[in-house]
Amino acid sequence: MKIKKIVLSLALMIGLVTYSQSDFAVFGGVKASTFTEGIIENVPAPSLGYQFGVLYDYKFSKKISFRPKVALSMQGDRSTQTIYSGLNLGTIRYRLTYINTSLDIKVNDDRKRRYLLFGPQFGFLVNTSKKVFDFGDPSKFDYGLKIGFGINIARFFVEIEYYQGFNTVIEICERTGLYSDSGCTSVKANNAALNLNVGFRL
Repeated sequence: MKIKKIVLSLALMIGLVTYSQSDFAVFGGVKASTFTEGIIENVPAPSLGYQFGVLYDYKFSKKISFRPKVALSMQGDRSTQTIYSGLNLGTIRYRLTYINTSLDIKVNDDRKRRYLLFGPQFGFLVNTSKKVFDFGDPSKFDYGLKIGFGINIARFFVEIEYYQGFNTVIEICERTGLYSDSGCTSVKANNAALNLNVGFRL
């Protein structure tokens, strides 16, 4: 299966950096993911997923670092409990799995205890599961912006991040008339997620 191969690849990456200096770290956590219509509009209830991966912290100065990150991420609306009446974002029950790459800028406080994160994220779809209705295949590529906040605790760190996708993952259309050539009301779904991660510097 694709997922098993991806997990093994990430495990190998983690093994390779285990003996490296402390600029490398591993992390994992839960995420509340959903679809939005545009930028933070018409947001249905989120569903829980998870992610894990590796990152590298390249220091430009005492306060600023460049911190690229690679993660296996479970996104989309992963619940099948509620079906909404009518056609809207709540009817899209797709479980999506991505390899996400984020290019974060990290800004530390004076004591290097707390920090801010922001930067672009790019996602490559590796698996799709359609749980209720089939509205076609989602886009293979995702991109957007991520912002977050973190706290260092010895060699551990805890982060909370919000990601908003900018591109349309999938578009569905509800006919406004009885005939095939009649117009339709379009619903466009973008990825969005709130991440809670715990990490360890190697």
